[in-house]
Amino acid sequence: MDATNQAVQRQLSQGHQVDWAQVSQAVGLDVLKCLEICQVNNGKARWTYDPNTFLWEMADRMKAFIADNYPAPAMPNFRAVSNYMWINREDCIHMSDMLQGNIVWTDEIKARVVDMRRKGM
Repeated sequence: MDATNQAVQRQLSQGHQVDWAQVSQAVGLDVLKCLEICQVNNGKARWTYDPNTFLWEMADRMKAFIADNYPAPAMPNFRAVSNYMWINREDCIHMSDMLQGNIVWTDEIKARVVDMRRKGM
């Protein structure tokens, strides 16, 4: 774990994005194992759902990573998802819940759905 964390910290301190293939090579573990054990959170982005700026590309990237590495009924390792997406772990869990339909229907979201239906969507 320490070697993986150090390899990630080294890349970040040099101003690079994390290259998991290089981390994997440096520590002698496969990429998924490195993603699962890395505990570095420095510089991870926060993600908050905003219907005006939501990017399906990001959601599709997360869904593909989970499907490829944790096929149902396996539960995803959200530390790995967080490291792969380089987004705060709790925010990854929130995005995943939303993609599965587990959302809190606020008045604002309901109003957007009504508006979209009114426009024929």
